[in-house]
Amino acid sequence: MLSSSDDSVKDLWMEHARCWNIKKVHRLVFVWRVGYEILPTNVKIASIRNGFNESCPRCGANIETLLHALCECATSREVLTIGGWDLSNNEKPYDKCIN
Repeated sequence: MLSSSDDSVKDLWMEHARCWNIKKVHRLVFVWRVGYEILPTNVKIASIRNGFNESCPRCGANIETLLHALCECATSREVLTIGGWDLSNNEKPYDKCIN
């Protein structure tokens, strides 16, 4: 049988579990990965695996960097637009992912 303190711990744990089931957590993880430049772009994978093809599989550009995947690739822009991305974000001058 659980004591009242055990019930509080269980309630706290359940509240914490519900928090991580929020749909926005996936968006936060994506933004975090963008900020730390750890999305698996072909350039990033090629830096780990020798001989890996760095070109963009969607548009055929020579290299698929993070900026290309999010801003420059026409196919990616279409997908991001469908997902609700505001394309005016792509018009800003980005030298790196976080300015």
